[in-house]
Amino acid sequence: MKNFLATGLCCLFLSHFAQTVENDIEYYSSGQMKWKGQKYCVSLKDDKECKPSGQWTYWYKDGQKKSESYFPLGKNNSIPPTRYINMWQQDGYQILKNGVGYYYEKENRGGGEYDSLTYQIKDSLCNGSFSRYHKQKERNYYLVETGQYSDGKRYGVFKLRDTVKLVEEQTNYDENETCTYKYLHLNFKTKEEGKMINGKKEGLNKTYNDKGVLIKEMNYKNDSEFGEYKEYYDTGALKVEGQYTHTSGNITNKTYDAQGNEHIRKATSNTIPKKTGEWKYYDEKGNVTKTENLK
Repeated sequence: MKNFLATGLCCLFLSHFAQTVENDIEYYSSGQMKWKGQKYCVSLKDDKECKPSGQWTYWYKDGQKKSESYFPLGKNNSIPPTRYINMWQQDGYQILKNGVGYYYEKENRGGGEYDSLTYQIKDSLCNGSFSRYHKQKERNYYLVETGQYSDGKRYGVFKLRDTVKLVEEQTNYDENETCTYKYLHLNFKTKEEGKMINGKKEGLNKTYNDKGVLIKEMNYKNDSEFGEYKEYYDTGALKVEGQYTHTSGNITNKTYDAQGNEHIRKATSNTIPKKTGEWKYYDEKGNVTKTENLK
């Protein structure tokens, strides 16, 4: 009886879990092949997650071969670095051969914006200098980001300044990914500045109006508001002050599979921001207009 139950449960689980290798082919509007490769997919109930595996080949619109890359399949959901094999410029000149040389990428990201990436490649992995350039419409390319790679991973200081996308960042890659960031107004004055650790906001975040006046100070912990909060009028006078804490509860997340289908997932979180303690509200002359005591 126990063996029968175990077999039944195993079959029930397998009926909802599947691993497949699928072909992935994309064409230009002209009918010319754009890329060809395979992807490894895992399906569990209504969710399906895919990632490229094995060798992929890419072509330009005119049919000229563009590049060849190899995607190793990592263990335990790890994602090993892509291995770059060969690459040709559109005129047929080969800039990367058998994993040695340079890798260059130009993509149409919508709205007439283009990014170009230049990697120095050695032993099929990114090793050495990295540069990223930006172009908008008919303007010339200009440098926006620099840094260094080692065995396919970023290390040391990466600097980014893009006055079209209005962002500045300086990120140090060591055991943790520590980034100081600035978002800019159209006049290039700082709009928002703060720090991120491993992609999550941490510590003091400041927001300014387009005249450079501080209008908000907010603290973060693990990418969520936590600690002292202050808001100011455009004159610089204090408008609101209080504290945030974290509470537990349910949240809803949206994820997308390789086909672009939306999936809604509910989860619990211990970092939901919640007002706590005494909150004070002021008029522009500094008079208290309202006080809240929150437990």
